[in-house]
Amino acid sequence: MSLGYDSQINSLIYKMSLTQRDRFIIFLEELKNEGLLIISENHRRKITTDDVIKSVNSITKYEILRALADKAVENGETTIPIEDWGVHITHCCSSHGCKYGDADCPVATKLVAQKYPCEDCGEINDWLTD
Repeated sequence: MSLGYDSQINSLIYKMSLTQRDRFIIFLEELKNEGLLIISENHRRKITTDDVIKSVNSITKYEILRALADKAVENGETTIPIEDWGVHITHCCSSHGCKYGDADCPVATKLVAQKYPCEDCGEINDWLTD
């Protein structure tokens, strides 16, 4: 099987369990130690063992953070630090959600009201004063 494009590698990684990913990283490290640094090469880009290891780690980190955000939403909380709420207050809508795609946006989860009209509906959905 040739893994010539990042999307193919990422698709493979998404299908793996966490245990399989750990074993895959060990396997890649062994290949690297044996001198196999380039897994695939085409006219566009070389895919190295380090590239694949970074993909495994970043996909796993994203999934863990997403799970934490989903759990926070279930509990009516957010994982976003309070010092970062300002950008959400000024850009997100309590009806249309987070402009940045955060599941646990403090505006979308109604922990805080939006400050300006929504870019989609033009309304300030100030549920705090309703």
